[in-house]
Amino acid sequence: MGNHIKTWQKIVRQHHEQTIHAQNATLFAEPKDFWKPFTRFFTQDPTRTSDSEINTLLKYLQPDDTILDVGGGAGRLALPIALNSKHVEIVDPSAGMLDSLTETAAKFNIQNVHTTHGEWLEVNVQNATIVICAHVVYGIYEISEFVDKLSLHADREVILLSFDAPPISWLSPFWEYVYQEKRIAVPGLKELVSVLWEKDIFPNIEMIEPSEGKRKKRGYDDIEIAIENIAPRIFISKGSKQEEKLRQAIKIFMIDNGDGLQMIDQGPERHLAIIRWHT
Repeated sequence: MGNHIKTWQKIVRQHHEQTIHAQNATLFAEPKDFWKPFTRFFTQDPTRTSDSEINTLLKYLQPDDTILDVGGGAGRLALPIALNSKHVEIVDPSAGMLDSLTETAAKFNIQNVHTTHGEWLEVNVQNATIVICAHVVYGIYEISEFVDKLSLHADREVILLSFDAPPISWLSPFWEYVYQEKRIAVPGLKELVSVLWEKDIFPNIEMIEPSEGKRKKRGYDDIEIAIENIAPRIFISKGSKQEEKLRQAIKIFMIDNGDGLQMIDQGPERHLAIIRWHT
């Protein structure tokens, strides 16, 4: 095992250990399907035409291609791609996300999709022309095995999407206020590319601007909705003393601009990479 893979695993392990410590401190009982309450944030109109990620991916797809979307969730990418390809298989560990995908597919009469519920390293699925994996690998400890399986299931190409910093990094100010410690960030684009190179994978990398623009406005209608959504993401139990600290943090880091609560500091610009390699 190479040094970059070891470094990746060390960071992910430290991140997970910090998470467990926080869960124990707040008596947080992680639900069986952690992502189910967040499905609405990942459900979008599959016929949209202004999504930079979709438009970039479509450049590499052909109408007769079959697609395997690993960690495809509620179909944010899979359903638009299904409208432009032969068949899409979606693998995801969240049954709630897959249920949302199925509902959206039925609503838009998209019939060439199939879902498989389970963890990527545990499921058994057929190969596809292209394997897509978007914003999934950040917290994967078995990164080498995960990437190997992506490659093995792609008859032509693997396409990863990754930000330079993980999407959840905007939650760090709340974590640090509540727990009084710096949040250990999971690996991002730089670490991922180093891992791929170490595995003798030398991908094409295309940087694009995320669909939400250079700065994503993260906001909520009111403070109760903010607490409802942020608390489980940083493992805070309802009614705990940490929940009260979160309420204080929201008042510090967010402001009501007349259109709901928004982060005062949107954080650094996020850079999005499309990472491709042929198999």
